[in-house]
Amino acid sequence: MPGFPDALTLGPDDTVWYEHSAAGDKVFSRVDLKQGPTQITRLDTQFSVVAMTEGPDGAVWFTQSEEYDAKQREGIGRLTSDGKYRKWPLPANSSPGALVAGPDRALWFTDSAGISRIDTDGDLTRYPVRNATYLGDIVVGTDTSLWFTADHRIGRLTTEGRMTLWPVPDAEDLGALVPLEDGSFWLADRKADVLRRFTPPQ
Repeated sequence: MPGFPDALTLGPDDTVWYEHSAAGDKVFSRVDLKQGPTQITRLDTQFSVVAMTEGPDGAVWFTQSEEYDAKQREGIGRLTSDGKYRKWPLPANSSPGALVAGPDRALWFTDSAGISRIDTDGDLTRYPVRNATYLGDIVVGTDTSLWFTADHRIGRLTTEGRMTLWPVPDAEDLGALVPLEDGSFWLADRKADVLRRFTPPQ
């Protein structure tokens, strides 16, 4: 296995895609049980990939942060199965994090200001989250809205841009969340070192 594999996702070809480093380059590969790892592309630069997901266009999309040279800026990257890479730069200090394919043929991700949406043409829309210092995870809920964690709160954002936030009792620093069929969520509270279950008010 090449060095320092990190973010990974199921790709459009039923293999696992992952990113890793090799001699100062950023490498994207895929692996299956029959053929083992196969390199997709190698870029002569370095950056950190925080999250990856298959997009609605059959490509793999990912958030890029912690750029290490002048060629790079924080951004959203796209990679096809034949190795074609493209990036859309983001405003300075965006700090893109968690990423999910939405129900509207767009990608939704957390950043330093809130929740952002980018469509497959690269058009970007940003939705600020008031009074938030840290955005954690983002997922598609059972109601097909976007759900996310922000400090001690859980939020819901519709694809039309309507946002609602609820404080989670006793929560300190929420990260990952998992939606359940009954409309509740499992939440990881990193600072309190506990898992919480929360049902937003109807």
